[in-house]
Amino acid sequence: MKQKGPGKWFRKGITLIEVIAIFRDDESAEKWFASMRWTDGPVCPFCRGSSVQSGTAHPSMPYRCRGCGRRFSVRTGSVMADTKLGYRTRAVALFLLTTGIKGVSSMKSGTPAASTCAGQRMRTASNRLGPCSSAACTEPITG
Repeated sequence: MKQKGPGKWFRKGITLIEVIAIFRDDESAEKWFASMRWTDGPVCPFCRGSSVQSGTAHPSMPYRCRGCGRRFSVRTGSVMADTKLGYRTRAVALFLLTTGIKGVSSMKSGTPAASTCAGQRMRTASNRLGPCSSAACTEPITG
C-alpha cells in the first residue's frame, strides 16, 4: 500500500492563536511584511532606487525615495494596495489562506466585503506567482 502524507492531526506549524499573539498590533505586522518584502532594506516601488529615507512624518507613507522623491509604504505596489485593512488583519488573513486545506470561506475569514475582496486578490496573486522557492518563504513566522 502506498504511503499517504500525514493527516490533518499530524501537521506541524503554528496555530491561529499563536499568529495573533505574534502580531499584537499593526506595527509588528508591518515590520514583518517589510522584512518579507525587502530583505536588504526598503526599495522604491516606482524607480527601484535603494536610497530611501524611512520614518518620515507622513502617517500612512513612512518611506520617501531620495531618487524620485515619491512617498510609499509597504503596501504600495503590492496586493495590499488600495485597501484600508490593517497589517495585522492582513497577516491573519494570509495565515488562514495559506494554511487552509481547501481554502477559506468568506464566513470564516470575517465576512466584511473588504476582507473577502482582499482575500480574493491575495489568492489571485498567489496563483499567478506560484510557490515561492526563496529561503525567506520557507522560514517559519517568528515574533
